[in-house]
Amino acid sequence: MDFPASRSDEIPEAALSKLGAASDGHSSDLLFEETSWQREVFRVPLSGWRPGTEVQRCVSALLTGKSEPVLLSEINEDPEVRRLLAKENLTAISREWLGKNYEAFEVLNVHDDASISVRLRAVDEGTQLEQQIEVVRSELEEFQRQKHKAIAQEQYLQAGEIKKRCEAAEAELASLMALVGEEEGKQEGLGLL
Repeated sequence: MDFPASRSDEIPEAALSKLGAASDGHSSDLLFEETSWQREVFRVPLSGWRPGTEVQRCVSALLTGKSEPVLLSEINEDPEVRRLLAKENLTAISREWLGKNYEAFEVLNVHDDASISVRLRAVDEGTQLEQQIEVVRSELEEFQRQKHKAIAQEQYLQAGEIKKRCEAAEAELASLMALVGEEEGKQEGLGLL
């Protein structure tokens, strides 16, 4: 299929731009010559340097410099956050999303959904094991919600499948908690605690 000359030139650039591989403007740190076609193909926009982290970087920018935690509802109301969430097919930042981004954000008031607050996590805080536990806990909570919703809608086969995933997450959480217990026992034995 032949496209008109102007249309065929736009298609590759538009496709590459959508995939995050084309440049959206002038950049001061170029890989190649200014007029090189390679610059357009290989230069990733600074706003998209890591796939799937645009929302995380935007929320981090909102929280930077804030001395007090910010309500999750306020973060979800930000127009830029909403735009990026829509781009990733999400409606709002949830507990599950915060659990997956544990390394960047600390969640406060977790027992009351209406007053969940978020602040930036200190860089050196939290171990890899603690992060895994937090992610599994948030997945487990999400599975529980999905299971209750499926039961309420009388979709028992779906509820059974979700229950199996829930049991697998519970087993994973139990094994991670056992690992934490082993690490604490080793540290007590060495006199580190």
